[in-house]
Amino acid sequence: MTCSRVDGAEVPSYGRQVVPRLLQWTAALLLSVTLGLHWTVLQSVAWTSMVVERSQHGSLVSAVKATFDGKHPCEICLLVKAGKSAEQQSTATFAVQKLEAPAQGSECFWVGRLDLEALRTVQIPAWARRSHGPPVPPPRNA
Repeated sequence: MTCSRVDGAEVPSYGRQVVPRLLQWTAALLLSVTLGLHWTVLQSVAWTSMVVERSQHGSLVSAVKATFDGKHPCEICLLVKAGKSAEQQSTATFAVQKLEAPAQGSECFWVGRLDLEALRTVQIPAWARRSHGPPVPPPRNA
């Protein structure tokens, strides 16, 4: 193991690898939760535990059939189902508001077509006028 000195203290070489690796794992975890992969992992754990538990009392074939028939869910399966449905409902409920035009005669500022002639005749106040032009760059040497 090699060490390097930073501000008078020795830092082991593996210490420089920890932070990037931690950031990669954090990004992967956040991406998987965003995509809903945590429900897939929980469901896989539930199915595995159900097959193991049911195969102790009967054959493996009957345990697999009972696990995947959908008639005998375990607590984790019910939890995953409730979590998925709650997630779908929270993302699906948003209010859509209909935009309506204001009634005629109502007090409303309406921007119509741009009138260029009116803009050309606008008087700029003295304090806003330039007293000189923009700076000119120096000439380039050829």
